[in-house]
Amino acid sequence: MRFQILTLGAVAAVATAAVTSKLPKPDKDGRYTISAPGITAKFIPYAATLTNLFVKDKHGVERDVDLGYDNTTFY
Repeated sequence: MRFQILTLGAVAAVATAAVTSKLPKPDKDGRYTISAPGITAKFIPYAATLTNLFVKDKHGVERDVDLGYDNTTFY
């Protein structure tokens, strides 16, 4: 029984470490960035506010399509 509890505790610790190491880290302005091919979203932790949404237009130029402030202190 003790071995099972220790094993379960070790598995939980490893799983927690694996998940937290993959979480995004904020940049110098406190924004979190999530990206995929062709799109990038930036959020601030204040009510998960979307500050920037960059998508590529038909010419391949990255454009910010979110209407918001460029400076995070305005939120």
